[in-house]
Amino acid sequence: MKIKKSKKITNFIIIIVTILYFITKPYLRTLDINNSFWKIIIGSLPNLTSSIFFPLLFIYDLYKAKSLQELTKINRRVNIIMIIITLILISEEFYPLLSGSKVFDFWDIIFSLIGVTFAFYYKTKLIEIIKINKNYG
Repeated sequence: MKIKKSKKITNFIIIIVTILYFITKPYLRTLDINNSFWKIIIGSLPNLTSSIFFPLLFIYDLYKAKSLQELTKINRRVNIIMIIITLILISEEFYPLLSGSKVFDFWDIIFSLIGVTFAFYYKTKLIEIIKINKNYG
């Protein structure tokens, strides 16, 4: 895969998770759904989308790397950012500062971890693409 195509895919994922985030609260959560599986999915969708969206914003820096050393350095920084985002999303369930929601939801933590795992996996694949296309190793 070429770098240009990977940028398009990254942009597409960011757009999709942004749309999902913004239609969840005003629309999807207002639907009368009796199926508990879908209630869990819709209820935790903001955590899933946030845990994908924010790490992917920082992934763009990987494209700017001019050497393998710089790519490695940026990758470390993105990993730290991903860990911080994960800790913020999980701590938000215990000590709500940003959302104001005082309801603890175990599924929100699970979906946050799933989202960050997806972002981490995507970042790993992206690094492979960059290394191949820029002949870094």
